[in-house]
Amino acid sequence: MLCSSCTLEKHLDLPLHQIERWRKDCFQQMSLKEIGLNLQLGHMKHECCARRVPGCKDFTIIHVNGIHTVSVDFCGCQGGLMVDHWAQLLWAHWFPATPLDPQTCATFEVLCVFHTLNLQGHTSGYDFYKALEFMTDPTSLIKVQGRLPAFMIMVCEWQHLKSLKRGGRGHSLTGVIGTQEGELAVQCRACPAAGINIPEHLENIPPSSRFLYNLFLYMDANFRLRNCMRSSEEKDPALAPGWSYFNASRPYHEHLKKYVDQEEISTCAGFAALFLANLKCRKGVRVTGVGGVVCRHELWRPNRLGDLQKGERYCNMDYVFLFSITSAGTLPIVLSYDVMCQWKKIFWSRIEALPDHLRSSLQKENLMGVIPKFHIVTDGEGIEHNWSALNGAACSTKEMGPGVRQDTLDDFCGFSNYKKVLSFSNTLLRRMLECIPEAVVQQRMFQEPNQLYQWAKMLIDWEEDYCKPCPYEDHHDAMMLSDVRLQLAQEDEVRGIAGVSGGEETTTSSFLMLGLDIKCLQQDLYIDIKEKQKISTLQAAAFSECRAGLHRKIQNFRQLQDAYMPSLRHCLEDPAVLNVAADVLPESLTLFMPSNVDSSIHHQVCVNDLVDIEIHICHACLEELRRHLRTRTFLNCWKVNNVTGQQPNTRARGLQHANDLRVHSSKTRYRRSRQCLLSLLGSGDWEKALWPLEDSDVRGLGEKAVLAWEEEDAERLQPVRGAIAQLGEGCCVLSWIWYSVSMGEDGDFRMHEALCVEWAKAKARAARWSEELMLIEEEMRRVIEYCQWWAGWWAERATVRGGEVDDQLLEGLQSYAAEQASIEQHRAVQLEAKWVPVSATHTASTGLSSIEVEIDDDYDMEFGDDDNDND
Repeated sequence: MLCSSCTLEKHLDLPLHQIERWRKDCFQQMSLKEIGLNLQLGHMKHECCARRVPGCKDFTIIHVNGIHTVSVDFCGCQGGLMVDHWAQLLWAHWFPATPLDPQTCATFEVLCVFHTLNLQGHTSGYDFYKALEFMTDPTSLIKVQGRLPAFMIMVCEWQHLKSLKRGGRGHSLTGVIGTQEGELAVQCRACPAAGINIPEHLENIPPSSRFLYNLFLYMDANFRLRNCMRSSEEKDPALAPGWSYFNASRPYHEHLKKYVDQEEISTCAGFAALFLANLKCRKGVRVTGVGGVVCRHELWRPNRLGDLQKGERYCNMDYVFLFSITSAGTLPIVLSYDVMCQWKKIFWSRIEALPDHLRSSLQKENLMGVIPKFHIVTDGEGIEHNWSALNGAACSTKEMGPGVRQDTLDDFCGFSNYKKVLSFSNTLLRRMLECIPEAVVQQRMFQEPNQLYQWAKMLIDWEEDYCKPCPYEDHHDAMMLSDVRLQLAQEDEVRGIAGVSGGEETTTSSFLMLGLDIKCLQQDLYIDIKEKQKISTLQAAAFSECRAGLHRKIQNFRQLQDAYMPSLRHCLEDPAVLNVAADVLPESLTLFMPSNVDSSIHHQVCVNDLVDIEIHICHACLEELRRHLRTRTFLNCWKVNNVTGQQPNTRARGLQHANDLRVHSSKTRYRRSRQCLLSLLGSGDWEKALWPLEDSDVRGLGEKAVLAWEEEDAERLQPVRGAIAQLGEGCCVLSWIWYSVSMGEDGDFRMHEALCVEWAKAKARAARWSEELMLIEEEMRRVIEYCQWWAGWWAERATVRGGEVDDQLLEGLQSYAAEQASIEQHRAVQLEAKWVPVSATHTASTGLSSIEVEIDDDYDMEFGDDDNDND
C-alpha cells in the first residue's frame, strides 16, 4: 500500500490503472482523478505547460481494463510545439472520437483488441463495450460514462485508417483522395495477374499448358446478409466507397434503376435458397442479400460484392461478374455458378444493354461456365465457405446504416483474405501432398479396354463438337423396374429347379455349382444357429425345415457325385462318410468336392475337363456379381428419383435388400470357386484374370471405394448432418472386376455402354488429377513471384514522398515501407524453402509413375488443423 503522493508519482506514466483505497475495514474502488492526478499532454513527465488548456471536466478514456474519467490539460505553447488537441491525443496513443473539441478517446490497445476480436470471434461492439462497463464497476454503484456511440465511431475510423495504411495510401503522392476502386483489397497471390506473376505473351504458351493461366471464379448469392432501413447513404456514407470489396454504390444503383421490374433468375432445379428468399418477409428491408465472386483459392475479388434489392436477379449478378473481370484482361475464365444453366442462356445478349464500362473484352470462347462440384480439389463451392465466415457478422450488420455496414463487411472480407494469404504456405502444400498420390493412383488404375479406339474417337468428337453424343452419358434406355422384378423372379425359378432336379441332363458345371451352393447354405445355417443362444419354438421349426431341405440337396449331390466322381468311394479309407444319414446334421457333412480330393488321386477320381469347368464357373460367378451390382446401381438411382413416403420407401428397400442378398451370394460363390481352383491348380497365370475378391472390390460402376478413415469420418458426422456424409467422385477408382468383362459382339449392350461411360470418366479423372498437380505447382511459383514483386513495390514507395513531407514523417514512411518489404522478402524465402523439396519431385519429364515423395513430419505439425479451412 502507498500513500496518495506516492501513488500519484508512480502513476504519472500509468494514468489508466484502477486503484483502491482502504477505508476503515475494507478496500473501496476509486479513480486516480479523485486523488489529484492531472495529465499534461504535449510535454515530458514532470513538465508543466505555461499556457496549458484544460480539457473537458469528464474527459473519458476507453481502455482494455475499463472506462476511465481523467483530468487532461492540453498544451497551448506558442511556436512550433503548438499543435491541435486531436494530434496531442494521438501522440499519447489515444484515438479521439472527434477532431473538434474531443471529450472521449479510446486507446490504441483497446481498438486493436476489439478489432481482432470482432474479426476473429465476431464480437459485436455493443457486447464488447458492455463488457468494459462491467469490468469498470461490477457492482453498478459507480456511474460510468455512456460512450457507446462514440466508441463505434472510433472503431469505424480505426478500421478505415488501418486499411489505408496497409494499402500504402500514406506513401502515395495523391494521398487518400487518389485511392482507386478496389485498391485497398488484399489480392490473391496464387491467381494469374498480368505483369506480376505470369508471362507477358500467353499466345506463345503451348495449347496443352494454357489451362494453367485460367482464372477460376465462383459466383453466388447470400440471403442472410440482409439490411434493414435504418438510415440512408446521405446520412451514413461509406468511408471507402468502392475502394475494397463492395462496388461503388452510386454507379451500381444507377445501373439497377433500369431494371426495376426484372424478375429473379428462374431455376430448373428449384433451388431452396431462391424459393425461401421469396417467402420471407421483406417489409422494412433495404437489402435482401449480397452477391459476390471469389477466386479458386477462396479469396474475395476486389469490387466483387453487390447488394441484392429483390432477390437474385440478372441485373445484379451480371454487374457483379462483369466488374470482377475488368482487371482480368484476356485471361480465359472458368466461372462456377449454381444456376449457370439459366444464367448463361442469354448472357451475351444481355451484355449489349449494359453500360460501356461493363462491356469487357471477354470473348465467348474465353468463358466456360460450370456447375459446382465438377472438379477434384476445386469443387466450385469455395464461396460457400466464405459466406459462412461473413454470416457471423449478419446479426450486427443487419441493423447498421448502409455506409457502416459496407465498411464493416469490407473489413471482414479483408481479414478473411489476409488469413488465406498467410495460410498459402500450408494450403498449397497440403493440396500438393494430397494430389500426388491421387494422380499416381488414377493413372495406374486407368486401363484401356479392347474397344478403346471407338471410345477414344467418340470422346475426341464430343470435345470438338458438344452437339455430338456425350461419352459421359448412357444413351440406351434405362432398365425398368419391371425388368428387375422379372430378372429376380427368373433367377429364383432357375435356382429352385437346379436345386431339386438331378436327371440325365445335368452337366458337370451344374454339379459343381450345386456343390458350391450347398457349401454356402451349410455355412449360412451354421452361422445362424451359432448366433442364436436361446432358440424359440418357431426358430427351431425354421431350422428343422432348413436342415430337411439341405438334406435333400446333399442326397441329390451324392447321386450326381457317383456319376462324375465314380472312383471316389474306392479311394476313401471310409466310404461310409459319403452316406447321408438322417441323424447327422447336414451343416457338418463333408461334401468331398473335387478340390478337396488329394492331388495324387485326383486323376483317378475326377473327370478330365474339371479344371476348365472350374475356371468357367469362376467367370460365371463374376459375371453374375457384376449383373447384380448393376441392378443395385439402378435400384438406388430409381429409389432416389421416384420414391417418396414411408410405405413406398419400405417396399423399395425390400427390393434392394433382396438384390443385396444376391450380391452377397454371388460374392461368396466366387470366393469358394476360386478357392477350389487354387486347390486344383495352385498359383499361376490364371490369377491375373481372377483376383482375390475383397469386400472393397464389390462395388458397382461409379461407386467409390470407401476407406476406413472415410467411414470413421462419415459416422462421426452422421449425428450432425443427419445422414451419412456424401463422398466426392474425384477419388473414385473402378474396381478390378469390371476390367475383365467380355467385349464380344454377343455381350450385353447395356454393359458395353456403361463401361464406355466409366472409361470416359476414368480418363477424365486421370487427366484432371494430372492437371491439378501441374496447376498447384504453377500456383506455388506465382505466390513466390508475387511476394517478390510486392516487396519491390514497397521498396519503391519508401522515397516517393521525399521532399514533400517533413523529415520525421518521411522517416516513419520509410521505416514502414522497409518493414513491409522485409516481411515479403522473408516470406518468399520461407515459401521457397518449404515448397521446393516437394514440388521438385514433380516435373514434366519424370512422369507420374516415377514420383517419389518423402514427407517430413514437421509438415504435419505445421498444417495440422488450419483455422482457415472453415472460412
